[in-house]
Amino acid sequence: MRSLSNETTATPLFASIQHRPESLRALTKLHDLLMGPGALKERLKLIVYMAVSIVNESAYCAKEAEIKARDLGVTEDECRDIEAETDYSFPDKERAALRYARELTRTADTEGNTQDQLDNFFTADERVELTMVIALANMTSRVANGLRLSSEQAILPVAS
Repeated sequence: MRSLSNETTATPLFASIQHRPESLRALTKLHDLLMGPGALKERLKLIVYMAVSIVNESAYCAKEAEIKARDLGVTEDECRDIEAETDYSFPDKERAALRYARELTRTADTEGNTQDQLDNFFTADERVELTMVIALANMTSRVANGLRLSSEQAILPVAS
């Protein structure tokens, strides 16, 4: 995923936050850290981000994540599965991550068997990163909704 700190044109979300430069710097740094190279594959991070955005009814964040996920090869059917919360087209590991993301978003907790599934598919390092990506998606969804950003405003930034 491209680094936001190197963008010449920010997404509308980050452009809105630039009114608070110190907040923009902190959020950009956190976003780049969590969404950049790490323990988890970028595809998994983006489908989880999209699922969280849909649960939060953040059309802007869901569309941004979908655009980026589609660039990584996530199919139209997979995007529809995320929206419908069926997840049929995903392998077990991705299904476990999607279930965890939705439960954590809705209740800030998870069911026991969800934790068991995570233990089966993810290392401790991956679980931490997954949880942090979910937290980031929840935060940005709330910021985008609070600032009333619409899905029509979702665009990919232009790299420098």
